[in-house]
Amino acid sequence: MASVVASRPSINSHIPIFCGEIPSSTGYLKPTQWEPNFYVNISNNDLSAKIKAM
Repeated sequence: MASVVASRPSINSHIPIFCGEIPSSTGYLKPTQWEPNFYVNISNNDLSAKIKAM
């Protein structure tokens, strides 16, 4: 819900919102495992820019 409020979508715009799991010590009793199903290819330029930004 917070991501919907933060992205402020309107009637005529659609904003893709992707989420992922952040393992924590409070979720260790759940027998489920997160399996990603969306992958994004990145170029060498993207990787270089990321490394430079860090």
